[in-house]
Amino acid sequence: SLWPVCAVCAAMLWGCAGNVVYDGHSEIDDNGWEAYDRQTFMIDVPRAGMYDIDMFLMHDNDYRYRNVWLFIDYIHDGNIVVTDTVNCLLADTYGRWYGGGWGSYFQYEQRLKEGISLDSGRYEVRVAQGMRERNLKGIETVGVRVTPHVE
Repeated sequence: SLWPVCAVCAAMLWGCAGNVVYDGHSEIDDNGWEAYDRQTFMIDVPRAGMYDIDMFLMHDNDYRYRNVWLFIDYIHDGNIVVTDTVNCLLADTYGRWYGGGWGSYFQYEQRLKEGISLDSGRYEVRVAQGMRERNLKGIETVGVRVTPHVE
């Protein structure tokens, strides 16, 4: 299958942007994304300042829904700072996928936080699927990117 090659290429292209503090992805198990399975990203913020946090999903053409709900925890110094529930709209009402695609795979990007103030140090971002399906099939990769905020 070509999706691992596409995921790596997308991550490399995405990582080419200047001043990237963090750019990482996590591949979802071939058996599906279990509701209890949190994708975890460890992010070292070098200095206090304003940052943008983006996420991306890669899904296949057989994904059954127009959207995916995500539960996202932001953790600093062992404490959950913020928990967000995010609805990622992956397709229009006619089933046309948003985002770019290669073959039967599509990448969707969404800004999670814009101009958020972060102290220096280590942050953990945990992403879990929040769909009503215990084992969600069709999501291939989840990624997070952190960049300095530019006005």
